Amino acid sequence: MKLPPIKLDHLKTLTDDTGVLQHAKYSTPKRSEGYTTDDNARALIVCIRHHRLHCNHETEKLIDVYLSFLLHMQRLDGKLHNLLSYARRFQDKVGSEDCMGRALWACGYTMNSNLSEEKKRLSKEIFDQGFKWVSNFKSLRSIAKALYDQQPLEAECMVQAATTAFRVTRKEKYHKTAHIAFHWFLGKNSQNLEVYDPKTGGCYDGITPQGVNLNQGAESTICYLLARLELENIRLIETI
Repeated sequence: MKLPPIKLDHLKTLTDDTGVLQHAKYSTPKRSEGYTTDDNARALIVCIRHHRLHCNHETEKLIDVYLSFLLHMQRLDGKLHNLLSYARRFQDKVGSEDCMGRALWACGYTMNSNLSEEKKRLSKEIFDQGFKWVSNFKSLRSIAKALYDQQPLEAECMVQAATTAFRVTRKEKYHKTAHIAFHWFLGKNSQNLEVYDPKTGGCYDGITPQGVNLNQGAESTICYLLARLELENIRLIETI
């Protein structure tokens, strides 16, 4: 099956001058839910990967928004808030270890990118301020929890794991596994329902026993884009 073209349309729809909004009602941004560091960190990684493939001014503008968001969310002690209201008020005292980990991952990704030295320097400052707390982390990310609904995050993690295995081993079985996992978004799931919306470029929030959750929030859309960009990178490796 031919893969859909890479579209950042819905990510742009969810993004304003503060950051990417956390939730949507169908495909319309839901401002009352505000923003999270989690989503903006992952959105930053999406745009850096996209920028490597297609350097353009619009992607650079999104990168500026997401990096600025991380800078704003970092406390003076180096830890980060995770929740910000639409009125730009912090909604928590401090974010979780998961939030910290994603922010550090995004900053490390930026430091190793083809972006300007200024952006790399800023990312390193955020990273260095936060990294000193890593030794105090008490738990691994609790991703292995029982979920009745099927979530885009699970499919994206499978794609990431399979493409990483392919890069290391170059065994074709991992390449096939990555494509099988990705096609969960395109309808190869337990209910044979397409989760990716080609009209908006967004992704529905998951599959429930009643059908597709028609809301197209930030996490689901970003997970789809991360998975799609991974397959694009693998395609480019194969052409070398």
